[in-house]
Amino acid sequence: MKNHTYVHLPQPTEKVRIDVKETPGYTYPRPVDHVRIVERAQIEGGRYMQPLGNEHERVAPAGSCPCPCPGGDCPAD
Repeated sequence: MKNHTYVHLPQPTEKVRIDVKETPGYTYPRPVDHVRIVERAQIEGGRYMQPLGNEHERVAPAGSCPCPCPGGDCPAD
């Protein structure tokens, strides 16, 4: 069997130019080159103060854990 098909394989190109146009195009805002930040704090006398009855830490004595621990073994003791 002999293949008599004519074959012409050209050499690859050295440069390829592709032009693309999309409609509608994209429009982006200019990049930021200046930022101005103004902060203002208001001092309001004692609005967020700690309550007077909560100034000291209270520690429960051993064995009086308020949580329901199974078997009486409390990890807080």
